[in-house]
Amino acid sequence: MKYCLMIIIMVTGVACAQVDPCGMAEFRPQRRPWSQQYMAQLKMPAGFVINVFAGQLGNARMLAVDSDSAVYVTCPSQNRVTVMLDKDRDGSAESIHTLFSDLPDVHGITIDGNTMYLAAPQKVWLSRRQGTSWSKPTIIINDLPPGPWHQNRTLAVGPDRKLYISVGSSCNACKEINPEYAAILVCELDGTGRKLYASGLRNTIGFDFHPVTRQMWGMDHGSDWRGNSIPPEELNLLLPGKNYGWPYAYANQQIDPFMEDPPGKTKEAYALDTQPAVLTYTAHSAPIGMCFYDANQFPPYYKNCAFVAFHGSWNRYPPSGYKIAMIKFDEQGRPIRFEDFVTGFLIEDANAYFGRPTGVAVNTDGSLLFADDVNGYIYRVKYNPNLSSNL
Repeated sequence: MKYCLMIIIMVTGVACAQVDPCGMAEFRPQRRPWSQQYMAQLKMPAGFVINVFAGQLGNARMLAVDSDSAVYVTCPSQNRVTVMLDKDRDGSAESIHTLFSDLPDVHGITIDGNTMYLAAPQKVWLSRRQGTSWSKPTIIINDLPPGPWHQNRTLAVGPDRKLYISVGSSCNACKEINPEYAAILVCELDGTGRKLYASGLRNTIGFDFHPVTRQMWGMDHGSDWRGNSIPPEELNLLLPGKNYGWPYAYANQQIDPFMEDPPGKTKEAYALDTQPAVLTYTAHSAPIGMCFYDANQFPPYYKNCAFVAFHGSWNRYPPSGYKIAMIKFDEQGRPIRFEDFVTGFLIEDANAYFGRPTGVAVNTDGSLLFADDVNGYIYRVKYNPNLSSNL
């Protein structure tokens, strides 16, 4: 196993990294409070405009949009689910209030008709629609593998009417004892019959189902402390029973040089039995939310493509992520490439930031919503070639 020395120096309050011979670095850009001046620096493709949908929400993470246009966001640090309503349809929420306030570490959220599912490190709750509100959540699962490493669970209802739950790894890179770590789990909609769906996924927080092919795609986090460029973040086609390589292999069945061989075989042999990534992205960008765009407000070029929120690196120099990217899919439902969509959260020559994107969702009006968990804002992106890029 390789060992490398990492040196950190501080200069005038800004973290600066001295990269060692292995290419490792710790570099944490400094947080800045939100301002209109910073927001004016955000960049998008021509014809798109961005505005604040809601602000000052705390630790805003995952989003869900209801059929009645209500927008929900989980705030795990506040144990809260917040609902936002844009009653006059002007693109900003006028009504913002707490829906649930006593759900410890609530993170994952999805709405399936008249049912809302919520997830925390070890729990999944179910709530039923009651008129214009929701019933008190009841626990349907209480024994998911615990955190604290990669404790943020996400979930979604698949086209097969099953509930899918992502559980991150219990470590940076290790052999897991519990097979439910570093995996996607699947169960019935009432929480029963849980089983392993896919493994070898270090932390696939963001996943979604293609609107046409119904295939399940997810963005996985690569291990830390392997250098500036490895391992890359992965876009995976998530198939039942497949192993995606972590912690021994990544990308196109490449072996992790820092891991010892798994029991009973070499890393090279292990890698041959794993599923390669379909696309890769810059290491340590930290993908969080992912959703397919199935609306019509954006130009046809974006139809059935996916949007990914990259939270941003802390152990790479220069930093990566801190943006929204689009994954271009072709007409056959095959991913082709990543394209920048919203950039500019890194400021001051990438020594600071004023936002770290998290959840992403398609609004009922066809706009794109995404959250920021450090300054607590929800942003809305709309296509209108007749307006300037920021409102």
